[in-house]
Amino acid sequence: MENISDNSNVEATVNVYSKINNAIDYELYKSAKVIALHKSQLEINRSKYALNITLICCSILITLFFIWWLFLHQSVSVNEASQWKGSPITQEERKRVEEIAATVKGKTHENQILPTKFTVFRASVTESGEKIVTGIVYQGINVSEPSSQYCYLELAGDINDLGGKELASIDEAGVLHIKTQDDFLKNFIKPHCLFVG
Repeated sequence: MENISDNSNVEATVNVYSKINNAIDYELYKSAKVIALHKSQLEINRSKYALNITLICCSILITLFFIWWLFLHQSVSVNEASQWKGSPITQEERKRVEEIAATVKGKTHENQILPTKFTVFRASVTESGEKIVTGIVYQGINVSEPSSQYCYLELAGDINDLGGKELASIDEAGVLHIKTQDDFLKNFIKPHCLFVG
């Protein structure tokens, strides 16, 4: 406080609060900035929480899709494999098989019938151009039904290479056996392995 006196014998007191007012204004400014910072931090935390929930949900969905794709999305399932129904043999194929059986029927060696086995091949081409070959094996002169069957993916390469990637087979009991573990190749079995049943 300052006392100011002039010549008129009047005394006046002037209070100077500008420093205190400046300090209060500065504290209010800092409080407003702290409140704004706190609000923005709350918004950031809410956004992080929402992002974490979204990522968790997406991870669960991707995991479920992957599990479905691995275990449930197979064109040839275990249930289908035990109840395999092949395509019927055509009249033309039946005629060829009977002709082959007739030619081996008379084959003997020292008055004994030679054990003869022959294979009839069927081929199918996939949408992407791979060749799937089905071998239908007949034992001796019994042409009523095949003794076994197999199916393989013909590998592109040397013409002299007779190998291929085996996909499936049907044994003497008529049970289908999936020979490949590759899910992509399993998808070829049902539409392209031309087993007779």
